[in-house]
Amino acid sequence: MLRPGGCLRFIEHVRAEGLPGMLLDLATPVWRRMAAGCHPNRRTVQAIEEAGLTLGIVEEQRLPGGLPLVAGTARAP
Repeated sequence: MLRPGGCLRFIEHVRAEGLPGMLLDLATPVWRRMAAGCHPNRRTVQAIEEAGLTLGIVEEQRLPGGLPLVAGTARAP
């Protein structure tokens, strides 16, 4: 839960596009069991927007191996 006007700060590896993303989709069922529920194929920024939060600064980077990473802030209305 986030109170009205509250700030969400996030940093998460997210689903890649194209073939790497499809491979993450295939690996996720095993990955989440081995990595305490981690889902490497989530579309985090899209989920935050769909939840009705307003995105602030969002930075995108690549982890070693090319996996995308997002970090940023979002505010509740």
